[in-house]
Amino acid sequence: MPVTHTRPSRPRWRWLKLAATLLSPAMLAACFVSETPLIPLGEAVLPVDGSINMCVERNDPCFEMAIEGDTYVSVKKNEDNEGGRARFAPLVAVSGRQVFILEAFDESEPGYLYILARRARNPGAGDATFDLAAIDCEDLTEEAMDAWLAAGGSYKRGFVSECQSPDLATLRAALIASLSEELEDEDWWEENGPS
Repeated sequence: MPVTHTRPSRPRWRWLKLAATLLSPAMLAACFVSETPLIPLGEAVLPVDGSINMCVERNDPCFEMAIEGDTYVSVKKNEDNEGGRARFAPLVAVSGRQVFILEAFDESEPGYLYILARRARNPGAGDATFDLAAIDCEDLTEEAMDAWLAAGGSYKRGFVSECQSPDLATLRAALIASLSEELEDEDWWEENGPS
């Protein structure tokens, strides 16, 4: 059956800004989530050797995340960006740029959130800044949703729907099947990025 849903006006980015850690309890009711990590510790990739910058709202300063093992951890600048962690797994290369699945979490809160990330084309000098794109269940095609459910994924409809993935392979397959063309479209990244 087709998945239809009226998108809210990107409240998930407001949640990202609220915590400025890429995760808050409110986000667990949105988008692609998991109760356990889909990217196991030790299996993530580091897109750059060194710290990265995450920008969760266009008009606010980005915040820095430093490497700890195979995980990026927010560098404490103030109370708002304490505790955020991120792991990356490759999704697909598009027009010579690697797109990643970003797993965001906070060790003090349950659950994991999944969004897309790619290195910004024109970062500041010396910066490793990433473009982020929020994804949600409504991004899946009908065929991809059928395959998602058949693989053991779940879909809960609500104000903002929630898709729980059984594993990284299922998430990767669904996103590639549904977003191959969109990932090449700069307007799509702009529309789904921070507001």
